[in-house]
Amino acid sequence: MKTKFRVLAAAAALGLIGGVALSQSISVPQVTSINPTDLFQDVVNGVPQPGNVYAPASLLASTIGPGGPSRGNAIIGGDGTTNLWQRGTAGTSTTSATVAWNSADRWGQWSLSNAGVKIARDSTAADLPAGYKYAIALTHTNTTGGQICMGQSIESVNAYQFQGQTAELDFNAATGSGYSGTALTAYITYGTGADEGLNYAAYTINAGGSTGFTGGANAASAVVPLTAVSTSGRYAVVVPIPSTATEMAVAFCYTAGTTDTNDYVAFDGIQIALTKINASFANPVAAINGATTANFAQAAFDHRLQNIETLYQLRYYYELDESAVIYPIASCASSTTSIAVCYLQFPVMMRTTPTMSYANGFAISLIAQTSVAACTTLQTSTVLTSSAAWPGGVPLSCAGTLTGDIGGVAATLFSNNSTGKIKASAEL
Repeated sequence: MKTKFRVLAAAAALGLIGGVALSQSISVPQVTSINPTDLFQDVVNGVPQPGNVYAPASLLASTIGPGGPSRGNAIIGGDGTTNLWQRGTAGTSTTSATVAWNSADRWGQWSLSNAGVKIARDSTAADLPAGYKYAIALTHTNTTGGQICMGQSIESVNAYQFQGQTAELDFNAATGSGYSGTALTAYITYGTGADEGLNYAAYTINAGGSTGFTGGANAASAVVPLTAVSTSGRYAVVVPIPSTATEMAVAFCYTAGTTDTNDYVAFDGIQIALTKINASFANPVAAINGATTANFAQAAFDHRLQNIETLYQLRYYYELDESAVIYPIASCASSTTSIAVCYLQFPVMMRTTPTMSYANGFAISLIAQTSVAACTTLQTSTVLTSSAAWPGGVPLSCAGTLTGDIGGVAATLFSNNSTGKIKASAEL
């Protein structure tokens, strides 16, 4: 018999959804466990047949439900609740067309006409759909009008799946009480280069950034009818992606007026995945190729578990900030009375060799000494013959006044209630 992996049909066969009742004359044995490679029979018209075995909805949900395998969502950090916000939750305002990253992980911001823009974490209850604690707010911050944007560049290895396919961009959006825009534009753009990044995508999207994607074009610039304050909905853009696309990006922009109080759009549940119109997980669209229609409730967000989402985000940016808790950061060896060489391993392998930056802080302790010494300068090591970072970690040198035995003596770099920062960016 032809088999399909069809959860709703299996559930319907059990009388678990839509008021379907089982025939009293058919005994339906239940499976007791599910293996990752199991397939389930198609239940024609929701009617079980004698001799067949069915998995109950509760067993399916616990096995492949929330937190299970991703449906292919290529957006990372699209949930304000599971976003790491490593750069800070308040955001920093900019007025430049050059893309800046300073708040939500994986989301960059830019503006046109010197309009102030920042991305900030939003906890306003009216902006949050059920299932979210925080939203990602694209915020206007000055009285200069102009288009403000936030966007994300999709790594080429994750963009190839869209070649010659249909992409669906789904998102929740809620306008602030001071929203000054007349509409929101959702962009899906593509190029034929490789990992050129959001600063290039922004130029293709609306002349932000610097230089456009190679072979770049907007597959969609869909106008979403958000014209009033304090309104919300779930929206979608469905568009075919050319078979030549090798990189992609998404962006949300609106043209702000001259207000700067509660002038924002809060986003959540942002995803882009493969779809077919009329597929079971994609409802009619709110916008297609820029032609707006009605607002429908769209595909449910692919909620990845926090541990998985954290690993995805750390591939692009890792920030280590000192705290009041004293804990070891890296193993070191002292080479002189003023320099210890340490090696910091990143939590995950980053996308590429990261750009490093530092703020002084931290402390060093040799086995032979009884107290820690301030690390007066923390930087990429100039002691090692190969001092550059690589995707898995970075050598550091801690300059300070070290006491005790010197010459390869083991030492430890500590977080010691100071203001040190180590930043590794492989942002795209």
